Amino acid sequence: MNISPDNFCTVEEIKADVLVRLDDQEERKLSPGYYVRQIKKGLEELSFMTYFNTVYVDLTMPQTLTMPIPKNMWNIKDIFVWKHGSVDCNQSTCDDCSIPGMERVFYKRNFISKGKGYGYTARNHENSHDPFMRRTGNGGGLKWYNVVEGIIMLSESCDCYDRIRIVANGLMTADVNKVKIIPIFVRQAVTLWATCECAAALKKKDPTYRVVWADTRTELYSPTSRQTGNVFDEALYRLKKRDAKEMSDFNTYLSVMNY
Repeated sequence: MNISPDNFCTVEEIKADVLVRLDDQEERKLSPGYYVRQIKKGLEELSFMTYFNTVYVDLTMPQTLTMPIPKNMWNIKDIFVWKHGSVDCNQSTCDDCSIPGMERVFYKRNFISKGKGYGYTARNHENSHDPFMRRTGNGGGLKWYNVVEGIIMLSESCDCYDRIRIVANGLMTADVNKVKIIPIFVRQAVTLWATCECAAALKKKDPTYRVVWADTRTELYSPTSRQTGNVFDEALYRLKKRDAKEMSDFNTYLSVMNY
């Protein structure tokens, strides 16, 4: 379910609620960094469980045809390559570049290369003489990639392109705590998650916080009524739910025969 970024809230806003719940407005019982870290951990868990946040980045094609997965990205969804457009592209990013034509880069299983000019190994190779595997020729104009230990390896056929766009899931975190990155419909879940984690750390020093930890955990994971689930599950549902128009269009596509 999508929502306007203007209706997002910040890590600082969540932390303010957590501090009140733990009676630590002056941040003396735990460090400010610890509070922020627990909030970000809650956001990361929601990201991993829902695949909600989709991001993309435009980069210059690396000369070595190898590059690390960009920061805060995971689960690559698509890779595209294209050449310079008519707009001046002498910029650090490609945000102002036109895309007159593009090619999609496909995943190739077991493809491993040290980079441009080194060749590659793969079970399915144009020079393979495996009697049980069909020859694939020279690959034609196909572009492909693989990821090994966090490094994106691109085929030699990508060398003639100037730009690369990577589309992936992104972590719902930011380096700046005042950036609006948290959808309001999961605000309560993130607040309770961070409160529960912080109370778990505090109860080791002060046993009275065991009650706060238990109550918060119950509020987070216990059903609110017979008709609805708990707060955390409701946040997962909201993040994974499709927009009304998206569902309507999708149903329309499925209902129309291609003839």
